[in-house]
Amino acid sequence: MAYFDLLYGFSCISGMSVRKKEDIHSKILAIFLSYGKDGYAALKSFLKTISSSDVRFTELNVRNPNIGFNDNFVDISIKDEQYYIIIENKIKGAKDGPSQLARYIEGAVHGAHYDQKDVYLIYLTLDNSTDVSKQSWRRCNNGKKTDYENDFRGRYKHVTYRDHILPWLKNDLKRIVGDDRNLIGFVDIYIKCIEGTENEEAILKYINDNRGSWQEAMLEMYDSQDSSVWQRYASWLRAYRPCIHSQWSVS
Repeated sequence: MAYFDLLYGFSCISGMSVRKKEDIHSKILAIFLSYGKDGYAALKSFLKTISSSDVRFTELNVRNPNIGFNDNFVDISIKDEQYYIIIENKIKGAKDGPSQLARYIEGAVHGAHYDQKDVYLIYLTLDNSTDVSKQSWRRCNNGKKTDYENDFRGRYKHVTYRDHILPWLKNDLKRIVGDDRNLIGFVDIYIKCIEGTENEEAILKYINDNRGSWQEAMLEMYDSQDSSVWQRYASWLRAYRPCIHSQWSVS
């Protein structure tokens, strides 16, 4: 389904809402983070890239991460045995929803059953021109007001595509997937998209031009994941890949 959604999203990107465009970028980033070779090297290098003196992501022990997208409205979720990382993607400048981060925090605690101290937040924007709104941290339930902002000092990080994602793609991810010719080509075209020298339609064209080898790369990635969700994606792709191109070809 992830591959199908990726094709569908880019096939009509020009008419999509800001929110839907951000969904597509979240799916791509989740796929990159899920690259399963060498003991989750991609995820580990990403956490090292965004780590700082105030938020030490490198101290998190990557054991058996389950990386998903649109999980209870969370753009990208990284669930491991001892922590839950929430990534909210605002690459296209979408506004925060009412109590958005507060709702995600409560979902991680009451829904996914993580201790609040083990929940981390990443707020992802294109550059430093925008930041999370104050109201996004605040929640009122049955007359009880809660503000989570201070509680998440040391577990909240504002990350940007310009300062963090681009250097990670260029310096780390390309090295990690260096022997995977198909995937590194996709990384290259995505870098150009973030830099603004290519647009999202170029990514769709690349996928369709390289659809056979790209599907094999996706299958290998899905098969490397322990999560049953990714295994279902692999089963779906094996069943439907003969008709994908005919249904979603570039006009």
